[in-house]
Amino acid sequence: MCSDDESPRVGYIGRFVILCVAALGIILSLTTTSGCSFLHFENNSGVASQELNEPFELATEGYIGLFGYEVTKVDFSGVPEKCESYPSNASFEVLTAGRIVSIAAPIFAVIGVIITLFDTCIGHYFGCFIMSAFMYLIACGLQACTFVLLAEPTFCYDAPHNCSVGSAGIQSAFACTFYWMCTVLTCCFPRPDPYREYRKNPREVRESKTRVERIVTVVEDIQEGFNPNIVEEGRVNQKKKRKPRNSRKSNAPSSELGSNNDNVDRVELKERKSPDGSRQVDEVTFYMDGTRSINTQQYGPGE
Repeated sequence: MCSDDESPRVGYIGRFVILCVAALGIILSLTTTSGCSFLHFENNSGVASQELNEPFELATEGYIGLFGYEVTKVDFSGVPEKCESYPSNASFEVLTAGRIVSIAAPIFAVIGVIITLFDTCIGHYFGCFIMSAFMYLIACGLQACTFVLLAEPTFCYDAPHNCSVGSAGIQSAFACTFYWMCTVLTCCFPRPDPYREYRKNPREVRESKTRVERIVTVVEDIQEGFNPNIVEEGRVNQKKKRKPRNSRKSNAPSSELGSNNDNVDRVELKERKSPDGSRQVDEVTFYMDGTRSINTQQYGPGE
């Protein structure tokens, strides 16, 4: 567990790591879009596939990108490697969807970076923390949708040639992973105080975040017919009527420290009756020093 002085540092370090990871993801997304080697296909049958439309109608090996393509061999004859844009009459169902998500993914990631910077430097507002994590999560999902190119039947799915992921496809996978890491790190790292407020007085900002003020109102519970003055007066009278325990007299000899009353702890009376009606009363006196004395008196029948 971090102390109060270390917790803001951990939060700022976490936000810096998130921004760096998001920047790497954005860079990889852009290189994926500009590259021509998202997928690689190779025909080993000796004859070009008749299912490949323009511009791959005579190609036996080449690279497929989101916005460009590159033909490597035509009828197993090498051709100059050149990344070109797709012609206007090229019709592939999945390319349009792949292009849309490849552009939208870094846009949502940039929005997440802007919200993260605003939440870290300017101030905390409702929804900023959740929105930044949500933007990274959307970017992750959109970037993963770029692999929709694998569903194109003429490229990989149910095609008469070998198909594999190229370098741009690997970069897209890493970009998707980085966006997911940004989502997780945003939720795991502590949320630091806004730097604009923290740099003024860090200790005062932390105390204002943790101080809790409560106002407690105590209402006097007064029952009907209850008068506290009468009750208090009755207690005072009861104290006045109570006699001290040491007021009883004792026949024991006086103590060296003072009179008998000062040294007497308590006095107990024990009475025993005889069958003939006589009584014997023992007056036991206990002193403060632990000693005691017994004064016995005999009473006849009827006394």
